[in-house]
Amino acid sequence: MKVLKLTLCVVAMMMAMTSKAQVSFYIDDFHFDEGVYEKEVAICMINEPSNITGIQMDIYMPEGLSILSDEIGYFIDLGSRTSSRKHDSPQSALQADGAVRVVCASPKLYPFAGNDGDILIITVVADKNFRSGTIKLKNCVATGANTDGSNIVQYKPADYEASVMDYITDIEEIATDDENAEYYTLQGVKIETENLSQGVYIKKQGSKSQKVIIK
Repeated sequence: MKVLKLTLCVVAMMMAMTSKAQVSFYIDDFHFDEGVYEKEVAICMINEPSNITGIQMDIYMPEGLSILSDEIGYFIDLGSRTSSRKHDSPQSALQADGAVRVVCASPKLYPFAGNDGDILIITVVADKNFRSGTIKLKNCVATGANTDGSNIVQYKPADYEASVMDYITDIEEIATDDENAEYYTLQGVKIETENLSQGVYIKKQGSKSQKVIIK
């Protein structure tokens, strides 16, 4: 009976420790600069336990945005918290629902260094008509293990969403008949209102100047 009680106490303590441990993945919101349609983006992990040795997640890209790929596969690299000597190169595959599943693990159970920062770097490509969208990380899993393979614990971080915009998303969309307004190209060339076409301009009205888009 004493042995049983001791065993139950140990199990309860392990469950309590596991419940306090926190693991989460995130991507900082970002935007594309003018004329740029390709960008390296960091997928980061915050982990309270320091023994996270492997991760898995499904990446959902919005319409007009994709992860760069070629005949070999997707351009997904290890982040700064590990190296190719400790973790295998990330493995990825397209899922039936359109997500890109990524798996990265250490065969020798080396943990990712630190407790916050980039663990994966993905190359994101935007369609020229892309304006804004949300990248979603779902079905996330992290595995923690001691180097001898004991006490392997699986964590299931919550889903995460990151906002992505192109460089003109926040620019005001306007009508072309504003009174007393002057329009200039981004290079500073003045354009008469009747000659305005689709594009991005600098609008000067009184002492106020702002970027605007005309569609």
